[in-house]
Amino acid sequence: MTSRLPSPQPSNMLDPESLMKDPESELFSYTTRRFLANDALRLRECMCVFNIPGLFRIIAKMLSCESKEIVGFRKLGEGGLNRTFLITLDTGFQLVTRIPYPILIPNAYALASEVATMDFLRSKGLLIPNVYGYSLSENEANTEYILMEYVDGINLSQIWFDLRKDEVISLMDQLAKVESIMMSISFPAGGSIYYARDLKNLSGNEGIPLEEGFCIGPDRTMYVALLLSLLPLLNQSMTIDKDAKLVLVTGAKKELAYLNHFGSPRAAYQRFRREYYKYEKQPPSDHVQNLRRYLCLAPSLVPDDDSLSAFCIRHPDLTDSNVKVSKDSSGLRILRVLDWQHAVVLPLFLHAGMPDIIQNEEDEVSQSMTEPKLPNDFNRLSEEEQGWEMELLRRRLVHYHYNLSTATHNRIHHKGLVYPLNPFRCRIFNHATSAWEGETIKLLYALMDMVLGWASFAKDDEPCPVVFTEDEKAEAEKLYKALANAEMGERMLRDRVGCAEETWVPAAHYEEAKAFSQEMKRMTLEACTKDEETTKELYAVIEANWPLDDMDEKELEEYNFTVLRALGPVRFRHRKYATFSASTTVFEIACYPNGEPDTNSVPHKSSAYVSCPQGEWKFGYEFGPSQDLSVHLLPGESLLLERLYKTDISDCITIETLQYGMKEMEASSPLSEMTPMNGYPDTSSIQLKSSQRTCPEHVTLEELLYQDSLSIHSSSTTVTPAATARHPSTLLFAGRSGPPTLPNSS
Repeated sequence: MTSRLPSPQPSNMLDPESLMKDPESELFSYTTRRFLANDALRLRECMCVFNIPGLFRIIAKMLSCESKEIVGFRKLGEGGLNRTFLITLDTGFQLVTRIPYPILIPNAYALASEVATMDFLRSKGLLIPNVYGYSLSENEANTEYILMEYVDGINLSQIWFDLRKDEVISLMDQLAKVESIMMSISFPAGGSIYYARDLKNLSGNEGIPLEEGFCIGPDRTMYVALLLSLLPLLNQSMTIDKDAKLVLVTGAKKELAYLNHFGSPRAAYQRFRREYYKYEKQPPSDHVQNLRRYLCLAPSLVPDDDSLSAFCIRHPDLTDSNVKVSKDSSGLRILRVLDWQHAVVLPLFLHAGMPDIIQNEEDEVSQSMTEPKLPNDFNRLSEEEQGWEMELLRRRLVHYHYNLSTATHNRIHHKGLVYPLNPFRCRIFNHATSAWEGETIKLLYALMDMVLGWASFAKDDEPCPVVFTEDEKAEAEKLYKALANAEMGERMLRDRVGCAEETWVPAAHYEEAKAFSQEMKRMTLEACTKDEETTKELYAVIEANWPLDDMDEKELEEYNFTVLRALGPVRFRHRKYATFSASTTVFEIACYPNGEPDTNSVPHKSSAYVSCPQGEWKFGYEFGPSQDLSVHLLPGESLLLERLYKTDISDCITIETLQYGMKEMEASSPLSEMTPMNGYPDTSSIQLKSSQRTCPEHVTLEELLYQDSLSIHSSSTTVTPAATARHPSTLLFAGRSGPPTLPNSS
């Protein structure tokens, strides 16, 4: 890459090797927040140790300088899914490195789409940081990364609550103009933006071409790499939605297919809601039924105004922490809009809406679009009351002027804002495409609302295809109201303890908040003992479901398959004995009747599927004890094995490698049991047996693939188990939304 920068002179050399001495240092760890529930797990998810000297060499090569000319390296911020670092050269030039956490699964699709989206929108004149370089695959830093422009400005979050009226008006005007530019760009279909070359390398497909080497590919928030590997199992294929009706149904169909194939009963994810389900696991069948109802109604959600179905893009999370501004005598000016990781192209009516930090819909004055002002008796109010009125005025001003500016500069978006029932369209779409978390009441209640107001959606007076009985309506109404009260109680608990959603608190307040939450738990249980209706069994259940305690999240990881990704040429065989060449790494996946492999054991029937870079499934095997499975994989290809039977026996995973020593393997493996095996000539064989698996009928490598990574080396290849497949809609976040985005993340 040719440098656009002047060649610097080396000075004040920083030793990158010294930064690697402590693998648990703040450079690799999440240090700003702690979590009252599952703190150790959350922090481990955000731990990312990478090769800093290797990263320095990458940067030096890109800038045509030497590593020793890098004189500064510090953590700049921590977001929900990424960590950013500020790199300083001895010339004073600075840039940002953005590195994803392990919970962003898989990283390649997310980074590829974000980079392409930023470059594409920047080429259209939008205020977006310049991307200097990125990597989606193996590199010297041992991590995926994005290198981008450092914006030396003020985070809007630092001044958001102190904006004057003139600054609010100016800011809302600028935001509306920025949104007008991006929402006026037309697209041929819905999905994510990629460089065609990257999408080709990742999936074997080039998508729908745009200009300058860009393309529209599958929606990366719905079709991530591991989900792509499951599509053949679900009788689904990767699609790019070319009209609004397809967009409305695609996500629900994927969720429906997943639940039909892999769904199993589970408790509500939010523990404070479990009481209203009698602390019982809920079957997926109820949600499956409601998804089918939604698919019947979804075509009628398309607006009659065709202009609202045009495909466009919008910032996915327009918050005060994602806007950089400058503030001087000339006023407030937007410098850059950050964090485009989840940007997706959708029909305009599904993008229409006010950003969360701006909307104030619950306020009657904001609803009426009356120009806000302070009350006439403001000067007679107490200092506390005046403070509240000033904050209320700020909220109303932001809401009011965003609407006015949007109506002036972004008329098509304003049409979506005021289009009848459009917020409902967005809400029911989100309910139908979200991951099932043990509840279906939100989708069910939205379906009932749509059926009740069918006249507003019906085309040509067509009858409603969905009918609810009076008993169904009454039962849903009762549960919905009870859960609304539960949510209010949960908010009150969080407010008293001082924690936010996902139970996070500032790190400095963790011990105090944890102690107070336990005191609240003690008081709650003490009150239960005084209630004559509380049985011992109920007391135990209430104690076990305290929402601010650690919880077992294994049931949230509803997988029964294993994905192995090949980083080099690999051959997989399913047999007892094999002759290997020096350059071959062999995996044998087998389930033995007695739990221990020996010369008399016979593996049960298994199935294997191979996902290739071309996006097609070249191989689909059904094999038993007398059949061999021999598959050659190239770099980037993956093998997915799924156990298609149920049994009570213990499963064993046997991994054979060539010329690999037991001592080194034991040192690198997190598994609890490791014993050598006999009977394999000319090889070193190792049995990996999980002692903590909760579903013994499934072939899983849970401890191996999720908690740690294990590289298995032969003389010329490396194979790294990439990740365990999870519920498709939670692949990106490993079953959760990740830690909060910090105000200073770049």
